[in-house]
This record gives sequence, structure tokens and C-alpha cells, in this order.
Amino acid sequence: MIRVSKFSFALLLILVPAIPLAEGGSPVIDLTLNGKSYQLEIADDQGSKMRGLMHRQQLASNAGMLFVYDQPTWLNIWMKNTLIPLTVIWLDGQA
Repeated sequence: MIRVSKFSFALLLILVPAIPLAEGGSPVIDLTLNGKSYQLEIADDQGSKMRGLMHRQQLASNAGMLFVYDQPTWLNIWMKNTLIPLTVIWLDGQA
């Protein structure tokens, strides 16, 4: 479990290595950073945040999941049934 202090606007970005993002049923956005394009599923409700990337066998190298929180809070990462390696990046409203 990872605990994080309060953020003015906390966003959790999980970028993971290869599967179609539609599998989770969440909306998808395109994001370009430093000339590289990413497809990110949006987890902005309790159900999608709890489900996260559980049971996924793979995820595209340019894919990930963005967890959106609208107020400062303590956050925990729950990796139950997560079968793929994760990279977690914490962002706040100043990023």
C-alpha cells in the first residue's frame, strides 16, 4: 500500500506496458507528451477506480489509466488481481 499526502488536485497516472483499452469500459482520451502519443482510460467514478487494471493480461506500451480525484485526499494503491507490471506517477494541479 502506498500512502500519499494531500494534493490540491490529485491525478494518478498509471502507464503500463500492451490490450485494447475498451476492455475496462471506461472513456479513453488521447494525450501527447514530448511528441509521444498515449491512450488513457479515465477512472473517475468509484467503480472504475476500484476495478482499475485488474485481470488484464497485457496493455499497449502507449496505454494507461488516469485516476481523477476532484479534491485533496489520502490515496492508496490496491493491486489485487493486477497481472501486469505498473508504473505509477502522481501529479497534482500544478503539474
